[in-house]
Amino acid sequence: MEQIVSPKIFPDEISVRAVAPALRAHVAKELFEKYNMGQREIGNLLNVSQAAVSYYLRNLRGTGAEYALKAKEVKRITSDIVTNLASGSHDQRTTVALFSEAMQYIKGNRLLCGVHKRFEPDLDLGLCHICDSPLLKLDT
Repeated sequence: MEQIVSPKIFPDEISVRAVAPALRAHVAKELFEKYNMGQREIGNLLNVSQAAVSYYLRNLRGTGAEYALKAKEVKRITSDIVTNLASGSHDQRTTVALFSEAMQYIKGNRLLCGVHKRFEPDLDLGLCHICDSPLLKLDT
């Protein structure tokens, strides 16, 4: 099988398909387990349906990017998201900014590569540096 260097699927598509749902699932589980929130309340906070939250809690959706969520900085950001949402007077702008920060960190620090490989098994991760732009790197 010939390895390909340039991805056919945009990294941002992978982020939307796998990383965003994984982040939402992680946050939903934290809100459910730590703060005893109901599925409808979590759905309202995350702007998703109660059914989507149910899928997240049962690991039927949002399971494609667990490795990326284990990074220390991503854990810190998701913790901030949970704290913001659980505060009772959360700021939606802050929530969106934190989700974006997590997704940029994942992409800019090559944590998306393993997820991308699942979508494009022939992609040579050692030669693909599409996401290595210095503009995507975040100081930690």
